[in-house]
Amino acid sequence: MRINKSNHILLGVVVVATLVVGYAVFAAPLSGDNITGSANNWNIGFIDAKKVAVNGQATETSEVVYNANSATFNISFAGPGDSITYDFAIKNNGLLDAKVDSIHILPSNKIDDVALFEVKGLEVGDELDAGEVTHMQVIATYNSNYQDVAKNVSKGVTVVVNYKENS
Repeated sequence: MRINKSNHILLGVVVVATLVVGYAVFAAPLSGDNITGSANNWNIGFIDAKKVAVNGQATETSEVVYNANSATFNISFAGPGDSITYDFAIKNNGLLDAKVDSIHILPSNKIDDVALFEVKGLEVGDELDAGEVTHMQVIATYNSNYQDVAKNVSKGVTVVVNYKENS
C-alpha cells in the first residue's frame, strides 16, 4: 500500500488533535465537582494579616503576602530593642475539622541571627473546626545576643502552617 502526501497530512492532523485533547484534559484544574473530598471540604488558610505592634525603629519594608498556608513579610531593624508583631487570622472555610500539623519559620532561627522570630497563639495539635477562625501572632525581634551591633538590618521571613484532618 502506497502512502501519499494526503495520508501524511491526515495522520499529522489526527496526532495534533490527540495531543491537543490530551493536553486540555490534563491541564484543566480539578474542581470539587469531580473529586471526592476536594477543596470544597478542605479549605483552610490565612485570611488577614495586620501589623499590631512596633517597638523602637522597626519598620515593615513590604506588605505581608499570604496564601492558604504561608505568609511572607519583610522587616528592617535599626538596632537593639526593635521588634514588630503581626497578627494573622486563619479560617477553616472547609467542611472538615482540622488540626495544626506543623508550623515552620523559614529561614529557621539560628542563635547568631540578627533577627529572631517567634510564633504565639497557635501550636501544633491545636484544633480548628469547620467555620472557625483563630489567630496567631508572629513577633520579629532584634536579637539581644547578637555580637556585632548591626544597623539597618533587613530580613525576610515566611511562616508556613500545615494542617491535617482532625479525626
